[in-house]
Amino acid sequence: MTDGFEASEVVLVRRLRGGRETAARVSAVDRYQFPEAVAERFRHEHPEVHPEDTALIEAAARQWFRLIAREPRRGLALPSRAVSDWWLAFLHAEDAYRQFCLHACGEFVPHRPPPSGPGEDVADGAGLVRTLKSARRDEPEAPNGLPWLFRVDAKVQILNARRYISSCGGGPECYSVAGSICLHHLTGFERPLRHTYDPSRDKPAFRPESPG
Repeated sequence: MTDGFEASEVVLVRRLRGGRETAARVSAVDRYQFPEAVAERFRHEHPEVHPEDTALIEAAARQWFRLIAREPRRGLALPSRAVSDWWLAFLHAEDAYRQFCLHACGEFVPHRPPPSGPGEDVADGAGLVRTLKSARRDEPEAPNGLPWLFRVDAKVQILNARRYISSCGGGPECYSVAGSICLHHLTGFERPLRHTYDPSRDKPAFRPESPG
């Protein structure tokens, strides 16, 4: 009986410690100031994006890194072209990026490209579904169930933007919506995505200045 009680205590301590470590990593992401060189490189490579909109892309990148900080080994797929290219610009600041990874993720995080565009097979549909569920916990009041990470490309009108809709309105068959990826049918009609928010578990952390 005593051994069982002690084992339960060990499990509880480990969970508490893991929770504190995760909170510290997420806090590191929220407090981090990206080097100005990141925004400069991004603006240079994407003249089609209004310079003021780089703040919106930074907010989406911060959301993405929060997801990784919470679940660094979950196998998330990056949905955004804008965040992907921001991430690549960040990688050019090698020392800063390594330090960021150490504090936010505990290890170096290699870049992950966004999914293929609409009309093509989505390279990692399961990974996108995992990202969507995690992002909805990060931003539980997202419009139409689409977190900022899934909306930013369309908002800033980046070239070759990745566009998403929560559902095409189809049943077992996915209705094609020009230029968009239907997230509902990534999992199939038998197990559609559902937005479940548990306030005792999920704490909203998304705070963009003006995502619109």
